[in-house]
Amino acid sequence: SVSSTTSEPNSMEESFQQQLLREFQDYYKNNLDKKTSHNNDMCSLLPNPTPSTLSLWSHFLPHILDSSKHAHDWHEYEFHDFTARLLSILTPDRLIRGVKTLPLDWTPFQRSLTILHKRWTAIQKEVDSFRKKNNLSPTDPIDPKTIEKLQNSIPNAPRKLNILIMGGSVTMGVVCHLNPVTTQTGKYSRRACAWPGRLNTFFPYLFGYYDLVNIDSLALGGTNTESGRTIWDYSILPDEIPYPDILINGYATNDMHYNSVQDAIKRNVTLEQSVFELSQSFIRQVLTPKKGCGHPPPLLLYLDDYLGNEQNEIRETMISSRVIHELSGYYGIGSISYADVVRDIVYGDTREWWFSSNWYEKGDYERAVHPHMGMHIR
Repeated sequence: SVSSTTSEPNSMEESFQQQLLREFQDYYKNNLDKKTSHNNDMCSLLPNPTPSTLSLWSHFLPHILDSSKHAHDWHEYEFHDFTARLLSILTPDRLIRGVKTLPLDWTPFQRSLTILHKRWTAIQKEVDSFRKKNNLSPTDPIDPKTIEKLQNSIPNAPRKLNILIMGGSVTMGVVCHLNPVTTQTGKYSRRACAWPGRLNTFFPYLFGYYDLVNIDSLALGGTNTESGRTIWDYSILPDEIPYPDILINGYATNDMHYNSVQDAIKRNVTLEQSVFELSQSFIRQVLTPKKGCGHPPPLLLYLDDYLGNEQNEIRETMISSRVIHELSGYYGIGSISYADVVRDIVYGDTREWWFSSNWYEKGDYERAVHPHMGMHIR
């Protein structure tokens, strides 16, 4: 079960996490219908004092579970129990391990919040007008199709927040269809099954069907950070992909791949030297304003998702994690690590395949770097 249970307030049995959750729930109930007089930015939409990430996650856990549906699993939700089980394993205490570094420069983050708030305000204005016209209270539900129609009717609507995810075959969703629930996975295509595709469903549902975020994925098997650097340097993004406000580097697994190892050998450098040089070059390319571009550098985030078995030594296995953490701290960019969230689960049981690859899929131990559906859901 993903529902939380709490002991009596202030009892000896009440954990610190339960206390935080209870305090937030009490505040949320007391302030749900109150209007703020300074509702001019995104942060003002949150209660004051701002609740912790732990309490927000725990409070909205049922909503997060519903929001985690695949677009083609909307009505049956055959992965409901599997997703609930994943949520029960990946507790907030475990998820916090994945937050490695925070951006030092507030400017791009503030820009992103401003874009979100402008669009949210415009949509909310239309929704409020619709409620008033139809004598609906603030808590009466509105059909999602109606909300979509209201959003599309806004003249000169503020744009969405643009997020671009660059990565290789993991980001693309190779073998994402493998799961412990069903083998009938024809409707779960690679890209729609992968975590970037799922975010396109997750965010609108989580935001009450307000379409605030545009997510594009530029993922191709066999590419790594060197490929991403070239794409960014020569501005060869497809025409349909807008300049991003947020850019996520998801090449970590391919940076550690056998092919990247061979490239390093050819250049007579170690894999760690190669990953460091390519990553630093990519970061500098992204953070340097492009001449004549007219856009400020995006908010750059690094994702470490490498949990493969390309290497058998601890230090070699942790190269990508070390480099990302070191460069993110030096250049002041944000970095998150899916690998650190579940590393003990994966390496503690090498036959585990919910959060990683199946290293024994054909019976014998073999190289495998592509995680299955569980990773992409979470």
